[in-house]
Amino acid sequence: AEGGTLIVQFSSFYGWVAQPSDEWILVEPNSGTSSSTEFVVTIPANQTKDERDGSVTLHLSNGEQHSFAIHQLCAEFFDHNGEESYEVSFEESMIAIPIRTNIEYSVVIEDEWLSVADTRAIDEGDLTLVVEENLYFAPRTTFVEIVDYKGEVQHKFTVTQEAVSCRNNEIIYITKD
Repeated sequence: AEGGTLIVQFSSFYGWVAQPSDEWILVEPNSGTSSSTEFVVTIPANQTKDERDGSVTLHLSNGEQHSFAIHQLCAEFFDHNGEESYEVSFEESMIAIPIRTNIEYSVVIEDEWLSVADTRAIDEGDLTLVVEENLYFAPRTTFVEIVDYKGEVQHKFTVTQEAVSCRNNEIIYITKD
């Protein structure tokens, strides 16, 4: 995704024109004579979310052509359509957070009642979280961070789960094994 320059040196008995295939490929000078057989190709940083391919074709005045390919990776990105907080019922459920990224990331969850259903590293799709049933009479909240491979937080949010409720004057006994 980073840009750079390349010095192209060649030998020719003919005049020449260097023609880039795309406007993001810069060539200077773009033409010369047999005595000036060098040009510089400059590629700016790719800030898009797509890789790109191009080429430079060297046209000689005798009709010969020589080309070389250029392939540039895309910029690193992490997009999410997630909320800042999620509220869910006391029942077991799942939360799907849409993510589009080309970088590795991990999910840090403060409490054990919330977990990651699958482990996506580099993907386009949903990050799915599993919420365990809340058997307690108090709501609970936990904090979640999505952290990239550099340790930078890309998205931070909370999940709040409502408390279990008594219905029809039921008495609920909770035991742990």
